[in-house]
Amino acid sequence: MFTVFSTKKVFLTCGKLHISLRVLSGIHHTALYDFHVEHGGKMVNFGGCILPLQYTDQSINLSHLHTRRYGSIFDVSHMLQTYVHGKDAMSCIESICTADIKGMAPGTGSLTVFTNNNGGILDDLIISKINNECLYIVSNAATKSQNMEIIQEAQVFNT
Repeated sequence: MFTVFSTKKVFLTCGKLHISLRVLSGIHHTALYDFHVEHGGKMVNFGGCILPLQYTDQSINLSHLHTRRYGSIFDVSHMLQTYVHGKDAMSCIESICTADIKGMAPGTGSLTVFTNNNGGILDDLIISKINNECLYIVSNAATKSQNMEIIQEAQVFNT
């Protein structure tokens, strides 16, 4: 059974931080599903969402070259989307990634990685700084449980 982007929002309070995330259950069509189908997308299940693997009019190589040359749309609605709120949000998240979040201007974002205690890469993600007390994090759907644990453990460690 498919639903059209049915989500619920979960709010967690971890010490001084407030974390809200969008949780998907089951298999979903994203908001861009019809667009992908109309343009010949070969649709597959990825992380519980039906997404295009490639398009019938382009090989993966041609699609890559098109994106490099002109840009492309990347549908993030299947990914873990997390808001981290609080005066310690930046310090907490900076302790587990490589981005200089405090140095970012509000309204900007950075591609970065979650790291372990030895500096090894755990996962890639995008962090947007909404303001000095609110971050918006987009991370991989396939590792959403791991990523929530990383954030929660960092919050406990930083309090």
